[in-house]
Amino acid sequence: MGNKFIKIIYATVLLAVAAVCFIIFFKLVRSGIAKATSTSTTASEEIVESTVPSEDETISTEPDTPPASVSSADDSWFDEENVETSNGPEETVWTIPEDVDTTGHPVLDGYEVIFLGDSLFTENDEDALSIPCYFGYYTGAEIYNCSRPAMTAARGTNGWTSLPEAVDALRGGFTFDTVGDEILDDAVRAYHSKDHSDKKRIIIIDCCINDYTYSSPLEGDINWLENYRGGLKYTVDAIHESLPDAKIFLMTPYKYINYSNGTELNAYLYTQEDYANAMRNFAAEYGIDLIDIANRVPLDDPNLYALKDDGLHPKRAGSRMVAESLSLAIKEKLNLE
Repeated sequence: MGNKFIKIIYATVLLAVAAVCFIIFFKLVRSGIAKATSTSTTASEEIVESTVPSEDETISTEPDTPPASVSSADDSWFDEENVETSNGPEETVWTIPEDVDTTGHPVLDGYEVIFLGDSLFTENDEDALSIPCYFGYYTGAEIYNCSRPAMTAARGTNGWTSLPEAVDALRGGFTFDTVGDEILDDAVRAYHSKDHSDKKRIIIIDCCINDYTYSSPLEGDINWLENYRGGLKYTVDAIHESLPDAKIFLMTPYKYINYSNGTELNAYLYTQEDYANAMRNFAAEYGIDLIDIANRVPLDDPNLYALKDDGLHPKRAGSRMVAESLSLAIKEKLNLE
C-alpha cells in the first residue's frame, strides 16, 4: 500500500513538471512569433516606403482630365473643394491626349455645349475619359456636363432625377438641394456662375438606356411626363422656350451588350430598339436633329474592347469613338468648317 501511494505521488509530480515545462515552452514560442511578425511588418513598411517615388521622380502620364475649355460640374472632373458656389469651378489648362486627332473636326470656339444625359456621359475614372471630355478636346467648345447616372427621360421611373427636372433647374437657375441631387446641383451652379450672353449654344441629349432597363412607359399621352416621349417633349419645349437660340441634338445610344444587345424585353415588353425608335420618331415629328450613334458607332464585336465589363459604360476608346462621331455629325448638320 505504501509503495503504491509513493508511485501515485511520483506520477503526479511528473505530470505537474511536464505541465509547467509545456506552459513555459508555449510562452516562448508565442513571444518568438510576435517578434517575427513585428520584424516582418516593419520590413514590409520599409519596402513600401522605399518604392514610393519622390516628387521629382514621379512619372508623368497622360491626364484623365477635361480639356482647356471645360467648365463643368461633372463631379468626376474636379474635386469638391474646386467647386466655387458663386464663381463656378476653377479653370485649368489641360493637355490634349495623344489619342485625339482634331484634323477634320469643327472648331467650336465661341460655342458652349451642354450635355444632358445619363452615365454614358459621366463615366470618367482610371479606365475612362468621358464623352463630353473628348468632345471638348475635338472641338474646343466650352463644355457643361449636366448629366447624372441613372437619369431617365420619363419622370419618376426609378426615383432619380429625370430630364424634365434637370432642364427645369438648368433654365431656372435654382439648385437641386431640395432633392439632394448634388451632382446636378454642382452642374447647375457651374453653369449659372458664367456669362453666356456672347455664346452660341448646342445641347446634346441622351436618355434611353435607363428608360429601357427601368421600364418607362412608351405609350400614352405625349404630355404625360411619366411617359418616355412625354419626358422628351417637355425637355425640348423647355429649351425652346428658355433658350430659343440653342441647337438641340438627340442622341441614340449604342446597344447594351449585357442585355443581349438590347433585345431582352423589359417589364412593358419593350426592347432597347423600341426606345431608340421612339426617339427617332419623336425627332422626325418635332423637327429635332438626331445623331444616331446606335448605327454610327456599333460598340459590339469587334469593338467590345472599348466597353467596360458591364457591357455598357465606355472605356477611353469607347468615349473617344462616340465623341468623334458626335463632333463630325454636328459639323455636317450645321455646315461648319
